[in-house]
Amino acid sequence: MQPVIFLLYPNMLATSVTLPLEMLRAAWAMRKVEQHHLPPLTIEFRSQTSGTINTHTGLPLQSSSLDTPIPRDSLIFLPALWRDPIKILNQQPDILNWLSTIPTDCTLAAVGTSVCFLAQAQLLQHQFATTHWHFFDRFSRRYPDVKLQRDRFITQSHASGQPRIFCTASINALAELTAFFIQEQYGSAIAQTVERNFFHEIRQPNTQAGLSNTLTSDERVALAVAKLDELLTQPANTPNYQSIDIAALAASLGISVRSLNRHFKNALNLSPLQYVQRHRMTTAKDMLKSSNLSIAEIANYTGLQDPQHFSRLFKKTFGVPPNQYRTTVRSKLFS
Repeated sequence: MQPVIFLLYPNMLATSVTLPLEMLRAAWAMRKVEQHHLPPLTIEFRSQTSGTINTHTGLPLQSSSLDTPIPRDSLIFLPALWRDPIKILNQQPDILNWLSTIPTDCTLAAVGTSVCFLAQAQLLQHQFATTHWHFFDRFSRRYPDVKLQRDRFITQSHASGQPRIFCTASINALAELTAFFIQEQYGSAIAQTVERNFFHEIRQPNTQAGLSNTLTSDERVALAVAKLDELLTQPANTPNYQSIDIAALAASLGISVRSLNRHFKNALNLSPLQYVQRHRMTTAKDMLKSSNLSIAEIANYTGLQDPQHFSRLFKKTFGVPPNQYRTTVRSKLFS
């Protein structure tokens, strides 16, 4: 199993340690039922100085030093920091040096303002990243060479000679990302079971498809996704929203529809039409949660004028019909 390391420092949010830890342990326990001789899940806590590290709320966590060699293929979490991260960052020079030594076969996952550690260690030069919304402007000024994605909750980069890097904007996004890691390690069935056990609302399966939207190495796919996103954020009553022309999109990139489909499949494991449908279904899910519009009105808003077709597609995407999803998620909201 993939070794897991949590990097600890003062004033971190305990939730950004305990949530992925519990999700990963739950996934391992599920696999253990099927594979009785499954090796134990290796989890380490490391910090600049070994000993007790207090979280923002005072919860103490015991850690070892950074000197121990990093196991191959490690998954390394950088917990979120409460408020201004710069003071803590300046107090942790050994962590910055340690980050520059991470083997290229490892994965780094930074939460919220802990993304500053990666930027300060120059691991995000000319790479996509996101961070907590309240730190956007300061982050941009401090790290102008980082491609900050203000509209993304999760970003991924994997520059040559560097480990794979994920940045998340919030604890909720960290939960999505952890589900992605679980799917990589244990498969989609266990990942979806963990999500159902940790979250009452139905979350979208195969969330990893969305992790590569702005960071695929295929330039054509990146350009195509940018164009689709532009069209899909137009008002719903515009003609282009109702009928997106994939052939015209392919022609604008100088390739055939068949080639565009192949590029999309290789980069995102989706076709362009599936990408459009997923975007529309995600929009519908948000509207079911936050509006009182009827199913027919939401179907029309998302470009699917047939409510029955919309309901079938929603159930295929999320596993439940839209009325049931609305009932489930609304039951969690405070009156």
